[in-house]
Amino acid sequence: MKANKRHPERRPSRREPAFEGVVVDIASDGRGVVKRDDGKVFFVKGAWLGERALIKPTAARGSIGFGVAAEVIEASPARQQAPCDYHGFSSAECGGCPWAFVSYGAQCEAKRQRVKKALDKLQPKSGVEVDLIKADAPWGYRNRVQFKTDGKKLGFFGSGSNELVDIWDCPVLSHKNQKTLASLRQTLPNKHWSSDKRRGKHWVNLHIDESSEQPSIDVRLPFRQANDAQNARMLDWLEQVVSPVDDSAEVLELFAGNGNLTQVLAAKFAAVTAVEADMNSVQSIAGNHWPGVETKVCDLFQKKEVDALVAAMTSTDVLVMDPPREGMTLTPALVGGLERLRTVVYISCDVATWARDSAAFIDAGFSFTRVAALDMFPQTPHVEILSVLESPMASPILGHRFLSTEQRVLDD
Repeated sequence: MKANKRHPERRPSRREPAFEGVVVDIASDGRGVVKRDDGKVFFVKGAWLGERALIKPTAARGSIGFGVAAEVIEASPARQQAPCDYHGFSSAECGGCPWAFVSYGAQCEAKRQRVKKALDKLQPKSGVEVDLIKADAPWGYRNRVQFKTDGKKLGFFGSGSNELVDIWDCPVLSHKNQKTLASLRQTLPNKHWSSDKRRGKHWVNLHIDESSEQPSIDVRLPFRQANDAQNARMLDWLEQVVSPVDDSAEVLELFAGNGNLTQVLAAKFAAVTAVEADMNSVQSIAGNHWPGVETKVCDLFQKKEVDALVAAMTSTDVLVMDPPREGMTLTPALVGGLERLRTVVYISCDVATWARDSAAFIDAGFSFTRVAALDMFPQTPHVEILSVLESPMASPILGHRFLSTEQRVLDD
């Protein structure tokens, strides 16, 4: 079930009493779904599938309620003690790893099931399995992170709030970033990072990355996948599924970033067009001098620019997309304009937008041949979807090879 985020949660006009309920589903944002006896649906923090808990209502939005598990009456076998002193669901506790109280195996299965449900709606009775690519290290994996500080405290926002929680250590960070956190804390109190509430500035953003000893202050770092090991798994998956039968096929890559996927495509195909809106990213790709790779600058959220791009790419055989959370909102332009298109490789970080965009290809006669759920961010509800769609109207371009047993976990 998907939690609607279009309208803000509001505290109830009157205090609703706590009630007992059973979690019947897990929402898209990771909260447990509980139906009260009167039929009202609540999205509940801190409760897992199948658990019976005492639910304390905290907010409402229309006919939907929100709450927190004040007491677990019947615990799931998947429940565990979170290995972090800051984990919790109040404004005084860190909300960064909301699934830390659940075993890693159960987290992964919940993510796979979520992708499977979406796939079954798109392509019922397809027979396509959803592969699961787990992380070898569900802790200590983050190569970058954004802290907030007011010059006195340094840490993350409390769960569901803008309250700053002072953090001394974070078990999800890599060893190097843990050391950077310790170094930053030694500078507190720091008048250069102090808040200026008169100007509406309540905190400073500190962006840290393994590649630097110093934080980037209030300036976002160039995009990079935050889990190196799982990014390597993703590239390995791509390398295997794009083994071409015809290496002369022309490839169009959208949202190419700094060339994370381009490097794999360049090694497989003679002609790759990598498209990105950010000129610095395009220059970064061009600087690698990969044979056969041409770069283009295009705002992929502007219809006029996308229409012009599609008109110039009529000989595209393979489309590779890795959009941000918003997805490829102009997918119909691709479906209608890329007449030679035979294969689509769609990598997504959001199940809802992946399903929305994929539906346009399904309606045009494409069908899924490979789908995988990759756990890029353990301890969170986030899941990366790796998928391949092919058209039945032409001979296939790709000769898919299977992942190793260690990487590919199927249904029991």
